[in-house]
Amino acid sequence: MKLLLKNARIYDGTGAAARNGDVLVDNDRIAQVGAELPVDGADQVLDLQGLSLAPGFIDAHSHNDWFALRSDPLPWFDPFIRQGITTFVTGNCGISEIGFEAGNPYTDKLGGGIFGKMPETLKKQFGEDVSVLLRRLEKRGISALYGALDISLYRDD
Repeated sequence: MKLLLKNARIYDGTGAAARNGDVLVDNDRIAQVGAELPVDGADQVLDLQGLSLAPGFIDAHSHNDWFALRSDPLPWFDPFIRQGITTFVTGNCGISEIGFEAGNPYTDKLGGGIFGKMPETLKKQFGEDVSVLLRRLEKRGISALYGALDISLYRDD
């Protein structure tokens, strides 16, 4: 499918000043950027009437790996997608689903509860081999940053 976005205010991500123009998208790839691209051959044409168009934004500190493993992650990702975020860096501050022992009673308190009550299916993943969790994330199109910064929650006793 060829989609032609006409009359956009284009921010190309290089730091250059925005410019007015059109963008032709062929399937999931940008095929052409220019002024007054021909409408011929486009399956759909959208007139953006001066709205801004930019590459996807990167959220450089995210905990969305927690949500990615849920059975239906889209409601959790939707607010980010609507803001133009297309890439998340996860696991970079040591609070990720990797490194928790199975049956850890403190998972619901993680981040002051910011991740919500953990579904039982997600809790069962704790204690699994790291490669199993990474494969699960990869199936969702996510490459996560895990390393020496990851920690486990320890009990006081």
